[in-house]
Amino acid sequence: MKKRIIFIILGLIFGLCLCISTILIIQHIKIKQQESANLASFLKYYNEKVDSFKKENEYIKNNNIDVDLVFLGDSITDNCDLNKYYSEYKAYNRGISGDTTTGLLNRMKESLYDINTKCVIMCIGGNNYKNMFD
Repeated sequence: MKKRIIFIILGLIFGLCLCISTILIIQHIKIKQQESANLASFLKYYNEKVDSFKKENEYIKNNNIDVDLVFLGDSITDNCDLNKYYSEYKAYNRGISGDTTTGLLNRMKESLYDINTKCVIMCIGGNNYKNMFD
């Protein structure tokens, strides 16, 4: 009788552990799917911004525009209204929300090197911490 009760209790504990681990696995899969969707969304935005920089560079070259300022960075730069603060200059915003230092280094050609500018202002690194904990 005692052995039967012990086996029942062990069976219940095993079943409970199985249910909990299944729930945790399902939750982990959902988190990974969301992270994957977020990454895909970021990459789409990143590529669209880099393409817009390329088009803007062609416009600058074709119209012989003297560029005074280029702002490079992440969301702090991307969300800055340069016309509001630097309307007296030919200022170009090359910020991409969510970008990291590595991302900026990978797009320097399109963001900066393809045009001549008098001054560069850079604000980057705020998103680098994400990679430290992955």
